[in-house]
Amino acid sequence: MKVLLSWLNEYLIDKVDAKTVEESLLRVGIEVATIQHLGKGLEDVVVAKVNNFIPHPNADKLRLCDVTDGKETFKIVCGAKNFNKGDCVALAKIGAVLPNGLKIKASKIRGEESFGMLCSKDELGLAQGDDEGIIVFDEKVNLGEPAAKQLGLDDTLFELELTPNRGDCLSMLGVAREVAAALNGKSKSLDYGYGKDDSSIQVEVIEKQHVDCYTLVEINDLECKLSEQKISNRLQTIGQRSINAIVDIGNYCMFETGQPLHAFDRDKLVGKISVRFAKAGEKILCLDDVERSLNEQDLIIADEEGPVALAGIIGGARTSVNLESKNILLEAASFDAGLVRQTAKRLKLSTDSSYRFERFVDPKAVWPSALKAAKMIIKTCGGHQASTTWYEKEQHKEQEYILKQHTIRRVLGTDLPEAGECLSRLGMSVQKYGDDLRVEVPTYRHDISREIDLVEEVARIYGYDNFKGTIPKLNTFSSIQDEFTIDHKIKSVLKCASYNEVKNYSFFSEQDSRLNNYWHQEAISLKNALNENTEWMRNSLIPGLLHNLKLNHSQQQKQIKIFEISKTYGKHASKTNSENFSPASEKKCLAMLISGNVDEKKWYMSEQGELDFFTLKGDLETIFDQYALGQLAWQQTQDLAFLHPGKSALIQFQNKVIGFIGELHPSVCRQYDIPSCYVLELQTQSLENMLSRRKKYKAFSSYPSISRDFSFVVDKDLFVGEFIDFVSKQKIKDCVDVQLFDLFESKKLGKDKKSIAIKLKFQSKEKTLQDKDVDKQCEKLLKTIDKQYSLEVRQ
Repeated sequence: MKVLLSWLNEYLIDKVDAKTVEESLLRVGIEVATIQHLGKGLEDVVVAKVNNFIPHPNADKLRLCDVTDGKETFKIVCGAKNFNKGDCVALAKIGAVLPNGLKIKASKIRGEESFGMLCSKDELGLAQGDDEGIIVFDEKVNLGEPAAKQLGLDDTLFELELTPNRGDCLSMLGVAREVAAALNGKSKSLDYGYGKDDSSIQVEVIEKQHVDCYTLVEINDLECKLSEQKISNRLQTIGQRSINAIVDIGNYCMFETGQPLHAFDRDKLVGKISVRFAKAGEKILCLDDVERSLNEQDLIIADEEGPVALAGIIGGARTSVNLESKNILLEAASFDAGLVRQTAKRLKLSTDSSYRFERFVDPKAVWPSALKAAKMIIKTCGGHQASTTWYEKEQHKEQEYILKQHTIRRVLGTDLPEAGECLSRLGMSVQKYGDDLRVEVPTYRHDISREIDLVEEVARIYGYDNFKGTIPKLNTFSSIQDEFTIDHKIKSVLKCASYNEVKNYSFFSEQDSRLNNYWHQEAISLKNALNENTEWMRNSLIPGLLHNLKLNHSQQQKQIKIFEISKTYGKHASKTNSENFSPASEKKCLAMLISGNVDEKKWYMSEQGELDFFTLKGDLETIFDQYALGQLAWQQTQDLAFLHPGKSALIQFQNKVIGFIGELHPSVCRQYDIPSCYVLELQTQSLENMLSRRKKYKAFSSYPSISRDFSFVVDKDLFVGEFIDFVSKQKIKDCVDVQLFDLFESKKLGKDKKSIAIKLKFQSKEKTLQDKDVDKQCEKLLKTIDKQYSLEVRQ
């Protein structure tokens, strides 16, 4: 919300300066985002008069002008054509620095000297993109006077950050009320009254439940003109384009009172006007020259030929007002905020009008705002008010609440005798009700609907700085939750392995959700998503990592090692206890992704190693080794369609599947436009208790070790991991390690056969082992293996 100081002061009984406004708004909890002193830097831009001009001898499109500021005469080369002899213009003298950073200095243009520049509104920061030429003042002005003063730039512009519940502050009137309350002063108010219906215009409000009130003011025999300089300047200063007097006055009143207004050209309307839902297939060409298709949930204003406006959002081009308009209907209304938001969101069309309707407009301001705008239009364009149409669903009254004294004491920690006065400063009617207060809340404060809201208002106006600070009595002790400690342990290992941590949103698109169709069946969709990319709650962390990979790869980052620890969401219901039944669940997961080469290629390297399946697998095993969690098992799978069928596996821990690992399927890589990569995801909940354990020191043996190597010919489909796991679980005395050191296939071994070789390491803590001790254990082991697998031991 942009607020001009001069405009604001028109609604305050006692005028204030910029510093006071800033301090007052901050005191009542309204954030002032920026303060801009508009005329600053324009001291050398003055009002000047064009005495004469001739064509430039070397350029057809330029003029040589003699311009005076009343004291001196300047030679100026100018390309604009929209001025005549005797016109007063804005002259930037040598040394002036314009808002766009342009510094004015003497120069030669096509061989002719120029000592300044005649300025347009765009160049003075008034209207971006304005191509109407230089500024020509249309009122009596004093030569040599700062142009900023004539243009209304001797002012201060505030930009406020308002919370969505403070729709009442989306106007000069509303902000003035807040400033007055902060200063214990007074502000002006609208001349409220009840609407009159004396029109012969046929209006039917069909959707009565969605329209609180609706009025049309008929003005006939007017002559539409351009706006007055004051209105035009103020609108342009707050970022609005000046169109014509009727449209500008409608916008001006909206920013002044908070009530959106719209004008129809009366002569372009056909037959009866109705407020109804659109019919299927109906379309409307809007004022922005975009044709939009409507559905049966869009509230519209229509005549007998079809839609003429989207209620509360934008008007239609067919009945728009222009300089030829003679008779108009000025509309003001209070529409269903939810419907306006629904249509604006569906059409991706946010206007100043819809912005205010979505945040609620005061129904009691509809009638006075319409009459105020009508008077301004008649004053500027002539004509007369022919009739008014008025519809009101029900008479709007102030809501009444009882504010208990003990509630103030309980919430604010003190008795506050000034509570009634604080509420009165906000325009509320306050009466004693025993020890408590009876409070009538004006209709423009729709955000106050409970007693606690009144307590908040009391504290806000009383001033948070005026409360004495007290330290609450709490039994606290500092500690770090186990959840964060466990995360930290995993992160510390991965960071040492050159991984970078990422954090993604908890929502993603349907395409991301369908990365795995099984997960998608359990995914949760949002009813009111912000956009199509956030329609689903994420059921996996992998899609987020894929988007991270795409972004980094597009920025020439070829080596990617990233991970994320966060929660995923699904419909998995907990039915173990009906009282604690939950329609959804969340799981904490760890996801990792690698892509690219092991390291950048150096001059001494013959080739680069690539990050692969075993790199990722090894990094995960490092976490388990670091905290002695135990051995992981890997089960080959082809059930995960988004992974490469020959390079993917399920991760098992303590005989449970806790995740998956593999190379992303090439088709998915093409879908996301990313290079080849390897991913894994596992649930960390099963590890949390184990990660909280302390690792114990185990003394190493001071005696030498003995190794024995064995090579076996096995069936090709035997999983090596399964075999080593079997060997490791045998109770072989003094065997401290089992490692695979060779694996190959050969025609000599036979079809469907392969060779695996393992190394057993023996070491005692009590003595130096002899060959006979180890051979005995090996013989026993080979018998057990032969019994289990019937393997052939290679010599």
